[in-house]
Amino acid sequence: MSRIRDLIFITPEEDAAITAAAMDDPDNPPLTDEELAQFKPASEYHTLEVLLRRWCDQDVVDAYTGTGGGWEFRINGALRDWAERNGLLTK
Repeated sequence: MSRIRDLIFITPEEDAAITAAAMDDPDNPPLTDEELAQFKPASEYHTLEVLLRRWCDQDVVDAYTGTGGGWEFRINGALRDWAERNGLLTK
């Protein structure tokens, strides 16, 4: 289901006011073009699934990703349960 219809877009006037306030904030100035150029595009980052395949057995990742949407939350829950049972986290 698309959530685009739920988005609220700011007006050009609101955008200008936000930008002006940011420019006046000495503690958190906007990034310069040179600073922004140092960021990698999102397309250069690996997905969670790709990263997990580096660290976990293939069959484990397949078992979770095969359960459909929300598998990231389920694998986090399994890791949390294990960490709690083994004293790494407190409930």
